[in-house]
Amino acid sequence: MAEKRIDVLETGKVIGNIQAPTIVIDEGAIFEGNCRMFQPEKINERNLPNAESEDYTNDLSSSLGTIKGTVFGDPLRTPGSIHDIIIEKEERGTGEPIKNAKVYATCKGMGKKSTKTDNSGYYEFNNLEDGQWELKVKAKGYETVKAMVEVSGGGIYQQNFE
Repeated sequence: MAEKRIDVLETGKVIGNIQAPTIVIDEGAIFEGNCRMFQPEKINERNLPNAESEDYTNDLSSSLGTIKGTVFGDPLRTPGSIHDIIIEKEERGTGEPIKNAKVYATCKGMGKKSTKTDNSGYYEFNNLEDGQWELKVKAKGYETVKAMVEVSGGGIYQQNFE
């Protein structure tokens, strides 16, 4: 448990659970367990089970997954001419963060979940069962976008929309 940040370096190996506001796991590192991220001002003092405790299970197949990411976009515009369309496509980059966008997650047999993005365009779905999850982002004045994310064996899955 850390109050600020946990880094697992490329040669690192963690068997157990971790909890911190920022968690970074380098490519090549080994991590077996669960992680929990929280806002720094909302520190949760409860201890997560570690590898030595009776509550810890190394059965990752029963773990639930998390899908998180950010939503960026360019507002839809009604171009005045063909020239405006070409300029708009050339100027389009990652766009601005879209706050208060509605994000829906649907999985056959699992139902539907929804959330809204925060001011930085961030969203997160927790406690997702294994399966093919369809994500859909809707925001007034922006194009609706979709993506598919396969959740398998728990873990954290990143799906950004740009």
